Amino acid sequence: MYTSYIPTMLLLEKTSFDLILKNLFISVVWLTTLCLFSVMLWKRGMKRYSAYGG
Repeated sequence: MYTSYIPTMLLLEKTSFDLILKNLFISVVWLTTLCLFSVMLWKRGMKRYSAYGG
């Protein structure tokens, strides 16, 4: 919904400014959450990673 419907409604000017801000906020929250989760997994993986050889 956030990647196709909302931008389409913006282009067609069939949405309110409040809805735009609400959806932008939700998108930023999801982006932040997923980035933090990704960093956490990366750090955990790097602690467990071990490479041998040359």
